[in-house]
Amino acid sequence: MTSFSPPKPGEGFGYPLGFVGAVAATVVSVAAGAAGHHVYAVVALSLVIAWVAATSSLRAALGTAVVAWGLLAGFVIGRTGLVVFDAESARDAAVFAAAGLLVGGFAAALHAVRAHAAARVTEPQTLSVRAVPAQSTGASPTWRARSGSTRTPVAPTR
Repeated sequence: MTSFSPPKPGEGFGYPLGFVGAVAATVVSVAAGAAGHHVYAVVALSLVIAWVAATSSLRAALGTAVVAWGLLAGFVIGRTGLVVFDAESARDAAVFAAAGLLVGGFAAALHAVRAHAAARVTEPQTLSVRAVPAQSTGASPTWRARSGSTRTPVAPTR
């Protein structure tokens, strides 16, 4: 008997959803004033990366982190669309990578624990029962069950 487990919400669409989420988070954070306070955009984009890592694959989360860094370095730190390579953008890249790796690793570990627990529950438990000859005392049954058996002894037919 095989068990069916539904796919994770973003499975197969993690990177495209992360791309759209990162673009939306960048637009909203810039509109909210992230050009002057870059931490707003870093938090918003980190949440998008964490969401992709939790609902999809680690590859999708890391791909989203690269896109998020490009959007942050190009449109929040560098306002003209040119990617800025400085200490702040390097720190933000490390934050995005850490968000993807930590949440993705935690989600993978949680998924493995749940799969292991589900496999233990769905495995059929087998009980081997052997018939042991009864002592010949006349009217007693021809066999007796060992302890733990659910079988009942049957008297011989005449």
